Amino acid sequence: MDWERVRKDGAAFWLSSLAWMHERIPDERSLTLLRFSDTLVLVMRLFVLILFLFVLPLQAQIRPKIANPRPNSLLNERIETRQSPEARALLQRIEQGILGGSVETFSASFGKQVSMTISGAESGYYSAGQAFLILRNFFSIRKPTQFAFSRTNDTVASPYATGRLSFIRRGSKESVQVYVSFTRQESQWVITQFNIY
Repeated sequence: MDWERVRKDGAAFWLSSLAWMHERIPDERSLTLLRFSDTLVLVMRLFVLILFLFVLPLQAQIRPKIANPRPNSLLNERIETRQSPEARALLQRIEQGILGGSVETFSASFGKQVSMTISGAESGYYSAGQAFLILRNFFSIRKPTQFAFSRTNDTVASPYATGRLSFIRRGSKESVQVYVSFTRQESQWVITQFNIY
């Protein structure tokens, strides 16, 4: 907003208010009282003038724009942390296993307890063996045709990835969203959450 223009417009408004008031009062020396409605209009105009001249410029000063945020600023939404090559390798194994419909590719990486949600089927916490059986059952009636993680984050304490899985089931093509996250247990990355919805 151009504050200089607002100030000029406010000054013009004030001058027009003074001219209006001068028209209403025929003689400056007379003690003629203004009607209530005339007084109310004058007070409202004065309020608008104060708003334009003082309050709005203060509001602009309260929220300054940051021209060049620092590289590690949250305004930049960049997180400066070290990527984990082990986490990246696990993500690749999971991606290959899902695409091939082969849970065996990554089942050794299940944690002691895995949170799972399979849309329209299982939901809860399962042991590594139970998680393997649930996913093997899921892929036994579905043939994956396309899968890739579309979003991954392996730079945080709990890496995760999500992507769309397309498959054929009973002759029709379907797709679901897959979400996987893992944490460190006993100095290695293990899968602690596996959702298909």
